[in-house]
Amino acid sequence: MRRHLTRYFPFAGLAVVVPAVWVLMRYARDIDTSGVLAHLHQYSLPQVLAAIGFSLFALALYGLYEARALREAGRPLGVLRPMVVAAISSPIGHSVGLATLSGGALRYRFYAPLGLSHTAVATVIFYAALPYVLGLGLLLDLALIFGAQRAAPLLNLATWAVVVLGLVGLGKDLGYAFFTAIRRKPIAIGRFSFRLPSFKFTLLQYGIGSVEIICLASVLYLFMPAELNLAFPAFLAVYVISLIAGSVSNVPAGLGVFEAAMLLMLRDFPSEPVLAAILAYRVMYEVLQLLVALGLLALYEFGSRHGFAGRLWRKPRSTPS
Repeated sequence: MRRHLTRYFPFAGLAVVVPAVWVLMRYARDIDTSGVLAHLHQYSLPQVLAAIGFSLFALALYGLYEARALREAGRPLGVLRPMVVAAISSPIGHSVGLATLSGGALRYRFYAPLGLSHTAVATVIFYAALPYVLGLGLLLDLALIFGAQRAAPLLNLATWAVVVLGLVGLGKDLGYAFFTAIRRKPIAIGRFSFRLPSFKFTLLQYGIGSVEIICLASVLYLFMPAELNLAFPAFLAVYVISLIAGSVSNVPAGLGVFEAAMLLMLRDFPSEPVLAAILAYRVMYEVLQLLVALGLLALYEFGSRHGFAGRLWRKPRSTPS
């Protein structure tokens, strides 16, 4: 069963990517490139600075959570070192795609030389993935409930159906939190077993993930045109659904899929200002965080004794015979 799921898993992403490409091609015929550039030039300095602030705050918040995750895993390493690891692993993993695997490989690269076992690193990787997943689900459910009237036409559903979907999802969120409170035995899946986080830590994961995603949604919302006339809860529903579509596709950073989903759900609005806002969002969030990550990675590789340069320097030289 698991072998068959693994074999057909790539087709799940393909099922999202193909329609997304079709949507983008359809909208591309009517998009005025000069109009997109014109909207980009209209953004003010306060907008840009606020977007940078939200982006860096989200990154710092995730770093603080990583320090807490290490403590929960029984291997505390202070605060600064986990913050640096998170600031490198998360943006690069997001940009490369399959963030849990690529970001997890980087975490192993940083934590293994510090004496963390395979099990401890795997636990931290598992904990690192949970806030985003839990926060994404919780925010979607709340956005569907409180923004149902505005989100319903965007989703082509009746308002009551959107509310029901949100309530069902919220029940799932509460059910998982309750399960972590009563289940303390490890859960076994095949040859692997893992222990769920504690109830208090689960609540922290929901909180951290939600705040992080709200910060990132705020980056995009800052650049959206005023004529959009979309309240933040309804916009959050659109953003989260688009984010989920990009994540399911497994395309690095959801490139193209996220744009297609946003254009499709905001199809009643001009495409140029929406695309300009998405482009500015990608620069302020993804490019900015990636530059920070690459800069910190270079400092680690050439400045740390565990980095590439440090290991090369410590390599014993062969003595002449």
